[in-house]
Amino acid sequence: MKSVFILLAARNGEAFIGEQIQSILNQTIIPKKIIINIDKSTYKTLNIVNYYKKKYKEIEIFSSSNFYGSAAANFIYLLSNVNFSNCDYIAFADQDDIWKKDKIMNQVNFMKNNN
Repeated sequence: MKSVFILLAARNGEAFIGEQIQSILNQTIIPKKIIINIDKSTYKTLNIVNYYKKKYKEIEIFSSSNFYGSAAANFIYLLSNVNFSNCDYIAFADQDDIWKKDKIMNQVNFMKNNN
């Protein structure tokens, strides 16, 4: 199976981020990495992400001290700084996007079938 990296942008996301991470971990295709870039947050976002990071080897926290100002700037930072050499596919996730269990599989199959 091809490897999938998930790039997750977060800021003050304590209301949803745990459920979002769990929905990614419950995929029929488990991503090789879930790279979470936490925009400087004032809430418990980092604590929640650290809880999941201790339990799941796939989770990597990329930053937590910078202020990006938007999800787009956060994703651009990730795209510019993550090493994708062991990655075949990239998916983007915002902190409040709860995924159905076959989302990654459906996306990968669509890309394979449509070049």
